Amino acid sequence: MSEGNLDAARKAAMDEVERNERKARRFLIAAGVTEAVLFIAIVMVIDVNDTTHWLIFLCACLVYGPIAFGMVALRSYLDLSTKRVLTALQFGPGGR
Repeated sequence: MSEGNLDAARKAAMDEVERNERKARRFLIAAGVTEAVLFIAIVMVIDVNDTTHWLIFLCACLVYGPIAFGMVALRSYLDLSTKRVLTALQFGPGGR
């Protein structure tokens, strides 16, 4: 592969990585904002004197808490994957 073709392929790959990273960041932020809004809505509606409400609230926290942590972990994984791709594009297959 000639140097010009290689540079064009690198540029195309970099553009694709940047597009996908922006899209993933937007979706993760939207999911986080949605979770926060729904959490606030639940806290505002809950009857603090009713133990059934507390039980349902705690169960919801047990279900959605790991989902929120999973979103953060997914973001970290995407950042690591992007870093690997950029390193491979910069230094070649062997990396440094």
